[in-house]
Amino acid sequence: MKISVVICTWNRAALLDQALTSLSSLRVPPEIDWELIVVNNHCTDNTDDIIAKHAAHLPIQRFYEPRQGLSCARNTAINAASGDLILWTDDDVLVDPDWLASHAAAAQRWPENAYFGGTIEVSYSSPPPRWVTANLGILSAMLVARVFNCPEGRFPDDEIPFGANMSFRRQVFDQYRFDPAFGRRGKSLRLGEEFGLILKLRKEGDWGIWVPSAKVKHFVPPERLTFFYLVWWAYVSGRTIASLRLESGEAYPPQRLCQIGSTALRKTCRGMLELALAREQWVHSCYTAAESAGVLVEAAARLLKRR
Repeated sequence: MKISVVICTWNRAALLDQALTSLSSLRVPPEIDWELIVVNNHCTDNTDDIIAKHAAHLPIQRFYEPRQGLSCARNTAINAASGDLILWTDDDVLVDPDWLASHAAAAQRWPENAYFGGTIEVSYSSPPPRWVTANLGILSAMLVARVFNCPEGRFPDDEIPFGANMSFRRQVFDQYRFDPAFGRRGKSLRLGEEFGLILKLRKEGDWGIWVPSAKVKHFVPPERLTFFYLVWWAYVSGRTIASLRLESGEAYPPQRLCQIGSTALRKTCRGMLELALAREQWVHSCYTAAESAGVLVEAAARLLKRR
């Protein structure tokens, strides 16, 4: 089996340096051939210097994608990849030495399944606020954390792999690509490129495989552990959810929009009261309020546009 490992990066040279260093410690089984594709997504820092630094001891192929956006960079990587399995991670991730081998073994154990996702543990540069550690469930997407207490097998319902630790068989990309309308684009917080692709696969009956032994650590900087980032993330998440559902044919009639608006208002009031009383439940209330507001704004905007 040949595996293409992919990292798409934008102006995070220092973190990329650490990520590539961790890849140097991979224990690759002798029957596995692998390549490392690094896509420079219009970087203006010393990313290319870091890539060159590691080229002597890693099978790196460097590609440049001038169009800003994670989905564009990922599609460039897909066009370049020659592996039977395309294994994705990020520039702010440290991989476990057996990460690649675990994905390869799972792909062999589950030949009927097209995609796989592994464990993502969170790494902080300083101790996180208590409200973060007390609400890891609802904050898992914001923190890019994937830890389930279940053995290898079908992904839990309503859960999907995250881009920091996922793999797809090559044939998936013979039919699909990541949608450039979704995904991060520079400093703009956009979501949904992975979710959109996996929704299409699930409609075809493929639910993917959870591989707990395939482990990575994801770095979360302090600026992502604030009230304002939480609210902004949840709002963008709501807009993404609505956009994906609308594109799949789901409708948001006026009555449903009124219900969503009522939820947003009710949860906002409750969250503010819980904040004032220093109750940690404010996280769930404020997240739900912001996400509902995002759904409402996106659905209403599409409705008005059609008129």
